[in-house]
Amino acid sequence: MLAILCAVMSGGTIVMNRMLNAEQGTRIGVMQSTVFNYVTGLVTALALLVGFGAWRGVGLPGAWWLYLGGMIGVGVVAMSSLAAPHLPVFLMTLVMFVSQFGAGMVLDALKGVGEGGWRIAGAALVVLGLLVYVLGERNTAPIEAREASRESRGQRPLDLGGRSSVASAASRIVRCIGPHAPT
Repeated sequence: MLAILCAVMSGGTIVMNRMLNAEQGTRIGVMQSTVFNYVTGLVTALALLVGFGAWRGVGLPGAWWLYLGGMIGVGVVAMSSLAAPHLPVFLMTLVMFVSQFGAGMVLDALKGVGEGGWRIAGAALVVLGLLVYVLGERNTAPIEAREASRESRGQRPLDLGGRSSVASAASRIVRCIGPHAPT
């Protein structure tokens, strides 16, 4: 039961964290915001580690690939901060959920866990739900108004620290998601 509660709380806080990082990214730049996110995360994690006395007996993981989590996390935070200002919160959450769901199914299949028709049917229903949302009629004015408001306050709506080719590629990827993408 504790694991389910932690998963629910994690899901809700991910949405808040993503939007805070995106807002900070529009103010100081996506890469700068990503670094700030990880520096404050490190300070918080170290304080909790020391505060709970959990630092005793902590060792470094032996396998090199166990360090990839942090490196992948940097990409996740940067990509989320890049996309979030241009997508409604619900759409971004739904797209991320579907991609996480698909990746989870692939990883489970590689481990030989949870294979079966019901899982595939459930995944198809989730993807169908995303398609219904993306193809349905919706008003994009709030997103455009938010971007115009940021620009009027002198904030940079999409800044990767001068790496415009990366921003252009990311914009093309986001544009594939639907009409909420930046033009």
